[in-house]
Amino acid sequence: MIGWVFALYLLLFALLVLAGKLPDAKDSTTRVGPAQYLVRMVTSIKCIMMTGLLTGAASAEQPGFSLEPVEACLAKNVRLEDRMTCIGLSSRQCIDAPGGGGGYAEALCHDAELAFWDDLLNETYQQNLASAADDPALVTALRDLQRAWIPYRDARCDAVFKAWGEGTGRSPAFVECLMRTTASQALFLGRCL
Repeated sequence: MIGWVFALYLLLFALLVLAGKLPDAKDSTTRVGPAQYLVRMVTSIKCIMMTGLLTGAASAEQPGFSLEPVEACLAKNVRLEDRMTCIGLSSRQCIDAPGGGGGYAEALCHDAELAFWDDLLNETYQQNLASAADDPALVTALRDLQRAWIPYRDARCDAVFKAWGEGTGRSPAFVECLMRTTASQALFLGRCL
């Protein structure tokens, strides 16, 4: 299913390019060129996967994936610095398992762990908002923090994607960046209140 979604996005991208509907990177109102559109499509696929429409398929295709390493690490570590070492443990075990290596398989391993961290981030953010309900200034600060973090995550992972050039490792590196950045934010928010 992931392949079909990606193929549809690529087809849409090609049609936009052929139709000349992509704004020029020099356009002062958008400043978005074809490279950014491709990154946005990859990000859109990730958003679809994070909603749960595809994540189940991704983890089901990775028999070596288990959340146990991350959950066990989080259970035994309380300090933020120690909990940060838990990031990537499940995806690493998945990648090291038979059939877990290679670009596409690595991306699926990272994506399966990303789904865990994304759920934790959303849950922690909502808990923080509920805990701060009596303090409007803190609620505003938490919302501003999260709204500022999203473009940071996107810019950071966009840079990682572009750093790989045309290499086949760019997709796994992009998904790993999303996973690590989301995990860091989830753990940070867990220590806010």
